[in-house]
Amino acid sequence: MFVFRADVLVAEIDRLIPAIGIACREALARGSEDLDFFRMDANAFGAAPATSIDYAVMEKTDRAAVVPVNIGWSDVGSWRALWEIGAKDNNGNVVVGDVLQMGTRDCYLRSDGTLVAAIGLEDFIVVASADAVLVAPKDEVQQVRNIVDILDKSGRPEAVTFPESYQPWGWYKTLTSGSDFHVKRISVHPGGRINPRRHRHAAQHWIVVDGTAEVTLEGETQLLDPGESISIPAGAAHALATSENGALTLIEVQAGPNAGKDEFERLETS
Repeated sequence: MFVFRADVLVAEIDRLIPAIGIACREALARGSEDLDFFRMDANAFGAAPATSIDYAVMEKTDRAAVVPVNIGWSDVGSWRALWEIGAKDNNGNVVVGDVLQMGTRDCYLRSDGTLVAAIGLEDFIVVASADAVLVAPKDEVQQVRNIVDILDKSGRPEAVTFPESYQPWGWYKTLTSGSDFHVKRISVHPGGRINPRRHRHAAQHWIVVDGTAEVTLEGETQLLDPGESISIPAGAAHALATSENGALTLIEVQAGPNAGKDEFERLETS
């Protein structure tokens, strides 16, 4: 566990691996505020060397000391670690979520949604998330990093993105997608607002499921209640808000070239 003053760490980074300090300062200088987020410039930050504090600073600094301590620490850095600290049944299984198991022993079985059925497994890790399933013997689960490398090299989105994306105004989740369509569930916090923007290539259709949506399309504002919908042509300026005391849930269907991948253009607000 590292304990340090911020100014001391920054000084050591500047001394031992100055490229990191330069990249971080540039990312901060080029950053921008987005509601209650501050977003550092991605290109500048990406120019920093890919290394860790261990290699870059701690193995080289002469301003550190090591103090032994026995606190039963675990950084829970693997699925096996979750099994070790989890509450086990009479057969040594840790079961989380919608799981049925028969004849299994000493397993970690987890589902974040889909029903998982495990039969006759011993010393296995089984994890089912919204977009992937992991099955591995506990002694081999560290190989998951190699799987992530393969996903990354092959351009699979599972390596870098999650089905749910959290934003200052709420969150959205991809439900399904294809070559020319993309369907999302969008949830907006009470008082949340998605500032004006437009998609150049993909048209959108919003269907309100719960709450009241305040939709501004090309300068015209209207209120939509559950069951009502609106179509937003490609290239049209649009914004979305909800009331101060009510949340909003809607389904968005994008259609057209680059649906789901069409980068939106932020528009100036007065």
